[in-house]
Amino acid sequence: MAEQTQADTALPARSFLRLCVKVVSGEAEGAEGEISGSGESKCRGGSRYGIKDEEGQTHWVDHDEVEVV
Repeated sequence: MAEQTQADTALPARSFLRLCVKVVSGEAEGAEGEISGSGESKCRGGSRYGIKDEEGQTHWVDHDEVEVV
């Protein structure tokens, strides 16, 4: 089995509408919700996603801090 790279595990750039994810590490760990936006991470490289939780709060997290639920 081939090893997955960071590019293989990144979420698709434009097909994330209504995609539910869970934050698995970082400051917002445990938050779940839909992706409401995306952009480039200025500090770590890669993508960042805005995750809107059930309370309406948006958490901005790096691509490696989320997984699809």
